[in-house]
Formats: sequence, structure tokens, C-alpha cells
Amino acid sequence: MSQLPTTAIQARYVHTNLIARDWQALARPYEMIFGCVRVPPERDLAGSDMAAGTGIPAAHLRGAHMRLPGYVQMGLGSSAGGEETADESDNFAETIDG
Repeated sequence: MSQLPTTAIQARYVHTNLIARDWQALARPYEMIFGCVRVPPERDLAGSDMAAGTGIPAAHLRGAHMRLPGYVQMGLGSSAGGEETADESDNFAETIDG
């Protein structure tokens, strides 16, 4: 049986993407239990580029980045957009299964 490493790798966890039909309902427990804060602006993306990028005709993405508690205080980096985001929740108006 192989042994687990005794030291952790030098990595940091900074992003999760969650998708649900109702992104606001998905976001509420993260806000209430963990103290996550929405980082404006909320997104509302649709159109031919979204459909081409997802492979889903008439795809419509709505959601928001959410900041995890302690993220900024720990001195961790920021997303490509410059916001200190660690979690986001999205929903697709149209999904693969219809």
C-alpha cells in the first residue's frame, strides 16, 4: 500500500463554479452560513457568443462572483477581472436536458 505524502503541495484554492437553475437560491446558504459576499456586478450574459462558447443554443447565463470570508485578509490574489473572488454561482436559462 502506498503512503500519502507528509507535506502538502504549495497550492491555493481560489475558484469554484457552481451551476443551478436558481442561482440566487444557491447563493443564499453561502451568504447566510459562510458569510460570503456578492461581488458586483451581477452577470446576465446571452447571445450568439454565449451559445457558441457553451455549445448550447440560446444559452443565457446569470450569476455573481462571491467573496469567501477571510479571502482578502489572507493576502490571496485576485481574479483576472481584478476582484478578490473565490466562488461564483451561475444558472443557465436553457440547459442541455432542456
